[in-house]
Amino acid sequence: MTEQTQQWNRNYRLINQKTVAEIHSEVFIFEHIKTGAKLMYVKNDDSNKVFSISFKTPPEDHTGCPHILEHSVLNGSKNFPGKNTYTELCKGSVNTFLNAFTSATMTMYPFASMNEQDFYNLMHVYLDAVFYPNIYTNPDILKQEGWHYELFDAKDEITYKGVVYNEMKGAFSSPESVLMRKILHAQFPDTPYHYESGGDPQYIPELTWEKFKAFHKSYYHPSNSWIYLYGELDLEKALTFIDEKYLKDFEKEIPKSNIPFQTPFAQPKHLVDNYSIGADEDPAGKNFLSLSFTCGSILDVETTTALDTLKQILMDSAASPLKQAIQDSGMCADSYASFNEGILQPSFTIICKHVKDEDIEALTKLIFAELKSIADTGIDKKLIEATINSKEFALREADMNHFPKGLFYNWSSISSWMSGGDPLSYIAFEPIITGLRRGLNEPMYEQLILKHLLANTHSSCLILKPVKDLVEQNDEATRQILKSYQSSLNDTQIQALIADNKRLVEWQSTPDSVEDIEKIPFISLSDIKKEAEPLYLELENHPPYTLLKHPIFTNGIVYSNLYFDLNHIAEEDFPWVSLIVELWGNLDTQNYTYAALANEIDIHTGGISAELSLHNDDHNHGNINPKLAVSSKCVLLKTENMLELTAECLLKTKYNDTARIIQMIKEFKSRAQMFIIGTGHMTAVHRMMAQTSRYHRWQDLISGMDFYTFLCRVEIALEKDPQSITDKLQSIAESIFTKNNLLISITSPEEDIAKIWEKMNIITDQINTESAKYITKEFKPYKRNEGILAPVNVQYCAQGGNFEKLGYQYSGKMLVLANILRNDFLQQELRVKGGAYGVMLQFTRYGFMFFCSYRDPNLVDTFNVYKQTADYIQNFNCSERDFEKYIIGTMASLDAPSTPSQKGINADYFYISGLTFEDKQKMRDKVLSTKIEDIRGFAGLINDVMKLNQIAVFGVETKLKENSELFDVLIPAIPN
Repeated sequence: MTEQTQQWNRNYRLINQKTVAEIHSEVFIFEHIKTGAKLMYVKNDDSNKVFSISFKTPPEDHTGCPHILEHSVLNGSKNFPGKNTYTELCKGSVNTFLNAFTSATMTMYPFASMNEQDFYNLMHVYLDAVFYPNIYTNPDILKQEGWHYELFDAKDEITYKGVVYNEMKGAFSSPESVLMRKILHAQFPDTPYHYESGGDPQYIPELTWEKFKAFHKSYYHPSNSWIYLYGELDLEKALTFIDEKYLKDFEKEIPKSNIPFQTPFAQPKHLVDNYSIGADEDPAGKNFLSLSFTCGSILDVETTTALDTLKQILMDSAASPLKQAIQDSGMCADSYASFNEGILQPSFTIICKHVKDEDIEALTKLIFAELKSIADTGIDKKLIEATINSKEFALREADMNHFPKGLFYNWSSISSWMSGGDPLSYIAFEPIITGLRRGLNEPMYEQLILKHLLANTHSSCLILKPVKDLVEQNDEATRQILKSYQSSLNDTQIQALIADNKRLVEWQSTPDSVEDIEKIPFISLSDIKKEAEPLYLELENHPPYTLLKHPIFTNGIVYSNLYFDLNHIAEEDFPWVSLIVELWGNLDTQNYTYAALANEIDIHTGGISAELSLHNDDHNHGNINPKLAVSSKCVLLKTENMLELTAECLLKTKYNDTARIIQMIKEFKSRAQMFIIGTGHMTAVHRMMAQTSRYHRWQDLISGMDFYTFLCRVEIALEKDPQSITDKLQSIAESIFTKNNLLISITSPEEDIAKIWEKMNIITDQINTESAKYITKEFKPYKRNEGILAPVNVQYCAQGGNFEKLGYQYSGKMLVLANILRNDFLQQELRVKGGAYGVMLQFTRYGFMFFCSYRDPNLVDTFNVYKQTADYIQNFNCSERDFEKYIIGTMASLDAPSTPSQKGINADYFYISGLTFEDKQKMRDKVLSTKIEDIRGFAGLINDVMKLNQIAVFGVETKLKENSELFDVLIPAIPN
């Protein structure tokens, strides 16, 4: 053992040290000797360092205490007493990730940063928050983040208010969310998983301050903690910091957080519950059917990973046999499967959406019969190979988009680690892949079906039935409870409640003292580099093509993007292009059935996909450059296979299978509906901005409410005149894929790009050579403020408009303005005081701005806050130190690390939009040079945009109707 390792052993015991070649890391696992805290360090050269501390926090009831604590501990602590600790961190940190999560098992507090001092600053604040929060001395924290009775006038009705209360009202609006929660409760009736860790709004008001504090005392202790470090850092320094600042002050305790195994059921369970639909929505045929099976233990790595792979085999691919059988039955609109491996006893669930009452039993029997048939006849080995290869590619690529890679490894390891298993068992994936490949030579997956699905009595059949106005019914029940409570109070108690609410608002409104704010550390502006990251882009002209080269190290992976120009496509045909994108890979082609094609893609590539993307023109902000972006990736040796399969999808798809297209449109409709309901904030923004923005109008047309309406029309037309629909699809497809203005993008090392380009003729030789005529698309602004009636429990209130048309110009300094509004004024007024879960806002370089509240209990009050924004900015003032923090926090968004794939796509975006590296540097310079007077100078812009009174609200039907005077029209989110 090295001298350094011996030094660690003064406070930590080294349990294991292992090289994990799969993730190019050396992993150290420790136990803190004095407290028993567990700690893992994943050592590598990744500069995006990650820290997290997690606690096992099994819920004790439905009040959501674990979730409310997650929100509350960052509202001030012993060394950082200011009540807005988290907000202050957001303002002045260059973090690349900063958040917290609550699950059914645990609460995790992770962050990531590429700056060492910032990393230690964040670690200091997070550890202080979890171990020494102010919740013990300040009951207002629970009232703000959890719940409280709200009343300001004795003549008014008492209501519930609280951030988590409203967050969970929003979460319980989604039928899919309700279903997954009910499944977990059904499968584990005798364990803490039976309870809602996030909090059921019906029960959240039962949480008392005493129970709140007791929960923290029981579970937020080093002996019940799992600490994670990742990346390029000085381990000895980190271990010493954690011990000397925090762990040394605690004694070892025996954790009381054990989660017992659920005793398997003797017989499967059958349960029925409800979800809400709109008053005008037809409930016929809109049941959800779920079949769930609890399978073994998270500690059984081989079985758990095999079952997750089985889920993909059966339900995730166009070649999946169970998925196909369900689709062919016509008894549901959509089906999918989930595998919950984040709990002690993983569960496998099959979900069918929009099932008729009379089909529930028949569909259930069909699923079990098909599983039996698959197990008896065997699974196509090519499908197994394709699924395993797809999984292996994803693991080796380790592309987590904007999610830090280190945090992904943390998530992969924590469930096993927290359950007493080896945290490396799910990270070191070579043994996993080897184990999965056994299914190619023996009936491994067939046996899993027999044992864990067909013969498993620890299962449940849960049916979720639609009920009109269930949201309103529940709200009325809540009103009656509150009315009864209010009537039980005498005048003295009423006045005391009013006084308490006024005192709460006063506490929320009182700024933290300068002394308290200055205790929160932040890095200096001098630590921020002045130069923007290079734009990895080199151009080559190969008439009629333009090659966009991105010479970047990609760890042996080729990334290809083809951008087909759509300026010759009429606006009314954009939904058809979007539909073609959705149909990609789901229809037969000239040389493959859709099932065989899916297998070939997964065997030879890391995926082939298409997207209708909209690019603003930086030289003419009224123009949008629509492109069909076709993306594919593979290892270098598979380049030819990838290009051949891409060409097959692009140019040889058959659009004449009417039955299959009808099948897929039902599925697309179901998913579009789920998307609209689940992203009410995006729907509100797009509908509001569409009044003056061509970009947002088109977004709604290709992915929002208008696209859903289009799918409904096509479904009807397919029944009446299928030939007209298939002809239209074929015609649109042929018109898209032309050589006209085709951009070809390759991201790979320089020496490989030339090799890849030489093979690109596999695609280009087959593309239509006819040039297409540019179609001028007129856009006429209009005025139509919409109230969008949805079966949800909260509102999403959007307001904004085009500031360029009002004579204002964009500046990179608006990024600082957005940071100030997001983390100060709007955060304070809408979230802290108003109880909304959050707020979104944006000022774009193309002349648009918007505000949008998220999971908001209010409506009129929110728009009143928006109106006050200009005055706030007009009078904005803060210390030089605080303003420096705003700039630092803004720079974090500009310096977020990118994967090789993202660097290529970002450079493509710049080129297509007409942006250059100089524009990128200019934006950075503007942010760094922002002054307080610059911020005040934006007051007129905000005031003038607010005067446009351009709004949209996605929200509760009764509330929108009560305030119908705000809108030009009330429309259903999901029309029949």
